[in-house]
Amino acid sequence: MNKKMGFGVVLLLAVAFTAFAQEYTSEKDFRTKKASDGNSVIITGYRGKSKVVRIPPQIGGKPVTSIGERAFEDKELTSVTIPDSVTSIGDYAFSGNSYLRGTGVIIPDNVTLGKGVFDLHVRHITKKQAEQQQQQAQEEANRKAQEEADRQARVEADRQAREEANRYDPSKFTMVPSDFKPADYTSIDLFKAAANSKNLQRASNKKEAVLAQAFSFGGLGGTILLMYKSDLTFVSQNGTDIIFSSDDKAIAQNMTIDQRSGLQAGQRVRVYYEIYRAPSMTWEVIAIERR
Repeated sequence: MNKKMGFGVVLLLAVAFTAFAQEYTSEKDFRTKKASDGNSVIITGYRGKSKVVRIPPQIGGKPVTSIGERAFEDKELTSVTIPDSVTSIGDYAFSGNSYLRGTGVIIPDNVTLGKGVFDLHVRHITKKQAEQQQQQAQEEANRKAQEEADRQARVEADRQAREEANRYDPSKFTMVPSDFKPADYTSIDLFKAAANSKNLQRASNKKEAVLAQAFSFGGLGGTILLMYKSDLTFVSQNGTDIIFSSDDKAIAQNMTIDQRSGLQAGQRVRVYYEIYRAPSMTWEVIAIERR
């Protein structure tokens, strides 16, 4: 059921339920005549001033079973409630009441309608249809609520998983920044990292590279920033230049570091590093964990 239909059903039912909580429109506001069976009445006209009409199920102690032709024509009604006792509504009974399009009309389930009872754009449905559509609207609302609850549960589960993945013991690190998130770094062999670095796009500076990577506007299919972690062996450090090799010494890589590493030659560590071309190729050490 689409949103427009669902909203219309809510309006219809709101009008109906509000009406049940109100008094019936005074019997004196209706013109009536006896039906052919002599035991019920037909409403033939309305002389009241209220634009909100709740037709009583009985007038003069007799059930209202019919609404005659043009009985409520051109009365500028804004809301009307029809009792279940009504089994027929005559031609054009509610024509000329365009304001009813704002609320719609719920009619009895087994009522017979004449021609042009309501204006073209006035929505009217039976009580059974209204209840069915209300049930559908409620089921749809429940489904969406459950989907949203499931989505929030997944978000929370992902948050907790990421929080857990980002836990670390600072005492195991020779260097680690305060905002360090180990889950951001992908484990990789140094050979593979070197191969991947050749495909990096160029950025003006590291800040641009970080932003471009975060918001994925680094270009068509291009990568701006690589965030890796590798198990390596410390070779040497000279100022801000530091060299690590694979444990088997098959490959070595120069990186940059902004502090003393405190490592000894041959010491095996896990290095967290970022690679970017801004504008020259840079391998920047972010954290070093003892192994």
